[in-house]
Amino acid sequence: MTKLWNEEQIGNLSNMIIVLTDSSREISKYIIRLLAQKQAHIIVAEQSSKLSRQWLEQLQFHHPKSTITREQLDLSDLESIKALCKKLNQTIPAIDILINNASTNRLNNSMKTKNGFEIHMGANHLGHFALTGQLLPLLKNSSQGRIVVTTSVSHKKSRLELFDLNWRFRTYNKSRAYCDSRFANLLFGFYLAEELESTGSNIVVTLAHSGWTEIKSNKLRLYRYLRNFFAPTAKKGAQSILRAAFDQNAISKDYFGPSKFFELFGAPEKIHNHIFTHNFMNSEILWKQSIKLTGVDFE
Repeated sequence: MTKLWNEEQIGNLSNMIIVLTDSSREISKYIIRLLAQKQAHIIVAEQSSKLSRQWLEQLQFHHPKSTITREQLDLSDLESIKALCKKLNQTIPAIDILINNASTNRLNNSMKTKNGFEIHMGANHLGHFALTGQLLPLLKNSSQGRIVVTTSVSHKKSRLELFDLNWRFRTYNKSRAYCDSRFANLLFGFYLAEELESTGSNIVVTLAHSGWTEIKSNKLRLYRYLRNFFAPTAKKGAQSILRAAFDQNAISKDYFGPSKFFELFGAPEKIHNHIFTHNFMNSEILWKQSIKLTGVDFE
């Protein structure tokens, strides 16, 4: 029987620089805590938060062999992304792993970013698109560069309108906007892998979702009730992302998610990427639209 992947297979990370884009969610905290235990050099790029700053300082105190740096990043603001990328390109030699694990879900608001993008598409997809593109030189400097694009099982509810990413010509639907942004994450990850492979790059691009822990339907009373009993813990929810980041046998376009009950929970397993096969042209259109909107090209 093939042994299931688990986090115990992650070795010492003292020679690795790892960038993540969130420390606020419990899954993100679990991942960062594990990286600190493994002595990684961790850069957490996120918006200012007193609670987050205090938590990271405490974590650093308890794991002195790790280095934990916190950098200001607003994924809904292209200037903030540009400033961070400029700073990192000037101050660190390489990035070994970039984990795009942040996401916003504002089901009670209809908002635009500073750049006029719909908030979910702007922060969840376009922000990470711009960040990844501008950090690519540092990833290329690593002999083991890897990009982990996180998405959500909610992408299955998407009906993405490629020529109206910012909902200018449709009646706004907050829930669909979130699902669309997560589907865009998926298409971006697959197409980025194709683009890097075509240039001969050794950077590996993997994808992951965490299952039930990522579903954004907290307004449903039944969902809240069931989640209390069945939803995975932060540790279990983090496993797909950890496998995407550290499975030594993973190759570009590998997509990991929970293995049981419609990908809602269970051990992390590889998910068939027929989604990309059936959406290659859509991925290319989204890629070009994203370059146009952000001004960030990956060449």
